[in-house]
Amino acid sequence: RARGGPVLVEASDYLNRQRVFEAQRLLNREGSQIKEISHRLGFASRQCFSTVFKRVTGVSPGTYLESVRD
Repeated sequence: RARGGPVLVEASDYLNRQRVFEAQRLLNREGSQIKEISHRLGFASRQCFSTVFKRVTGVSPGTYLESVRD
């Protein structure tokens, strides 16, 4: 990226951010489970979902879930 130039976002990064935002919304619901959400949003595995979730939010899905349920 050139200095001062526009910030380009990879399509996969954008899509992953959108999926994580949807995951956060779903995790805020009672009874939502990480495994179900990761599958519903099209991640290859729960581990893949957890890695992307932490990269986007800075916390694991489990930590996020604990924080919204406390």
